[in-house]
Amino acid sequence: MRRLLGLLSLALLAGGALAQQAKPLPPKPSVKAPAAAKIWLVREIAQINEQQVWLFGQDGASIGVARPEQLRSLLSVFGKLEQISGINSELYLSEGSEPDTWLAQGKGDDIVVRINLGLVTLLGSDWDAWAFVLGHQLAHIEAHMRNRNELQRREVGAPPPSPRSPDEDEKLADGLGLEWAIRGGYKPDGGIRFLTRLAQRGDPGTMFLRRHPFYPGRLDYVREASLNVPAPAPRR
Repeated sequence: MRRLLGLLSLALLAGGALAQQAKPLPPKPSVKAPAAAKIWLVREIAQINEQQVWLFGQDGASIGVARPEQLRSLLSVFGKLEQISGINSELYLSEGSEPDTWLAQGKGDDIVVRINLGLVTLLGSDWDAWAFVLGHQLAHIEAHMRNRNELQRREVGAPPPSPRSPDEDEKLADGLGLEWAIRGGYKPDGGIRFLTRLAQRGDPGTMFLRRHPFYPGRLDYVREASLNVPAPAPRR
């Protein structure tokens, strides 16, 4: 009897060790980040014909859930703004619960736009707000391209152009991004709604506000700028 109990105890211990080593299989459908950085190409997730997709890192850790239908609509907004602005880019989804969006280096000289899961949660299906945010980011790419072209055309020995302040950069991106959004048929109150949410958060230390400083009078500037953009011609 003692020997039988001893064998049974060893079997239980071995089974427990195997259970600890075994990792649960990820739920399907799922997408694993292609690199150590936890980012996913939105276009690839949007092609999956499922209600939701689990996002995993290279280490197998679950990061969150994305809805392909929502991302397809988001890509439609992004594509329309690309067409209006004449800028071709890629849209990536990143981890992070605090709403944020930023530019990153793509292949070669390409610049891509990243949004994170926190921003997707914050804006949801508010396509007017999305148009303002994505237009703002594309406007930053436009400004970068202009600066690069100015430097390339600069004569040897000529002084470089004076850099703009962060507030000036944000104001320029707000105005141009808002113009593109309105020309795309989106309502300007989406931008005002988004900025109001940011102002109400009241934490200037968030990553978004560090990347995109909330300059004085920003809401008033966006409201005024929206009045100066002609409404898009009705579609026939």
